[in-house]
Amino acid sequence: MLGAGAWGFPLSSLAQRPAKSRRIGYLAISDESVFLPLITSFKQAMRELGYTEQKDYAMELRSAGGDVKRLPALAAELVALGVDVIISAGTPNAIALRDATRAIPIVMVTISDPVGVGVVASLARPGGNITGLASLTGEIAVKRLELLREIVPTIRRVGFVHNPDSVNEGAELKLLAAGAGKLGLQMIAAGVPFGQDVAVTFAMLKREKAEAVIVASGANLMRRAAIVEQASKNRLPSIYGNPSFVTDGGLLSYAADWPDQYRRAAAYVDKIFKGAKPADLPIEQPAKFELTINMKTAKALGLKIPNSILVRADK
Repeated sequence: MLGAGAWGFPLSSLAQRPAKSRRIGYLAISDESVFLPLITSFKQAMRELGYTEQKDYAMELRSAGGDVKRLPALAAELVALGVDVIISAGTPNAIALRDATRAIPIVMVTISDPVGVGVVASLARPGGNITGLASLTGEIAVKRLELLREIVPTIRRVGFVHNPDSVNEGAELKLLAAGAGKLGLQMIAAGVPFGQDVAVTFAMLKREKAEAVIVASGANLMRRAAIVEQASKNRLPSIYGNPSFVTDGGLLSYAADWPDQYRRAAAYVDKIFKGAKPADLPIEQPAKFELTINMKTAKALGLKIPNSILVRADK
């Protein structure tokens, strides 16, 4: 006890982590309100695979609190702890972890284009120490644009609310612009840097005569209440990349089933614990997608959701 106290180790932590227990790091952009429910899905899958938390493994959670620029320091912190594997939630996270270690296995959960941003060599054979699940964010973003057009056929100018510091959201904008051109629509980039008032962004969108909005997820999840409020105040039909926006009053969302992605991430961790190398584990794509609609919001906006969309809705 005296020795542990002298070195500054928490005694409760020592008691909870047996010698054979593994440590799993987790790096997120958003705060606990966003990622803890997803971590719960991961832990449930770990239980189903035969692992008991605090007996077989313990987790080290790190969050950038919406500030992408904090990720490199947090990635370095997890590496310094000597964790056995790290789960990465987001493209900027994966890049920060790639730069921080080439030795500790990394399992990605949500990344749009891992090959394009240079995180892995290929989807089939990632190479290096990184593997996991791609989110197809760019392709899904174009699908969201098509859904908006189906609901509001008269729209011509669509805003894209995103974090300009996020690499994948910049790539998403390029794909959206290309998709918009094919539909005869014009995209309006509306960046919301960390710390900027969301109302400023929506005021700009109104000046630019935006008629609808697509909202990127990522760090915007932490500001979803303010974003939904501004979309409602400015009467802009909006589609999101996470159903929590719709729960808070947003119009609709179309996204990969995030809890399912985290459950599948547990299978990767299990394989790595049993000796598999990340370089040999192919990157998987989403198996499930969810379309969620808030009918109360649709009524408030005076929109009639087409039956062709209603029959496809999961919630």
